[in-house]
Amino acid sequence: MSVIALDDVYTTLQGIFRKEFGDPNLTIRRDMTADEVEGWDSHSQVTLMLACEEAFGVRLKTREINGLENVGEMVDHLIRAISRH
Repeated sequence: MSVIALDDVYTTLQGIFRKEFGDPNLTIRRDMTADEVEGWDSHSQVTLMLACEEAFGVRLKTREINGLENVGEMVDHLIRAISRH
């Protein structure tokens, strides 16, 4: 079972968001939703999850990630997936 620090998840995820949305100044927050990020749609959601799978070495299930409401839920889900890995 792997363990990763919360700060490391946020740092990596922020890099993924900045790259995906082409905004080097984008700062993610736990309560941030797709409505707050220009271009965050269903296509970019898939791209984000694929980038997370690669960055964190986990496999994410589509049915689980589709229900995520905000960045905080995404982080929580990633931490659970990493700890199972």
